[in-house]
Amino acid sequence: MQVQRIGYGFKGFYRLAALGQKWEMTPKDAQERLRILQFWERHGLSATQEAFGVSRRKLYRCKAA
Repeated sequence: MQVQRIGYGFKGFYRLAALGQKWEMTPKDAQERLRILQFWERHGLSATQEAFGVSRRKLYRCKAA
């Protein structure tokens, strides 16, 4: 079996492909965290804790990340 390199010969192709994977294909849990943080900004801390069942500590950790 022969291995084919798609981006061979194009300067920066593999780096660009890695960045595209990193930023375009976000995992489901990261999208969920973003949704929770957006809810927190709109409705406040107590409503977010009640709606999603997350701790204050987790919210601040996600926000820092």
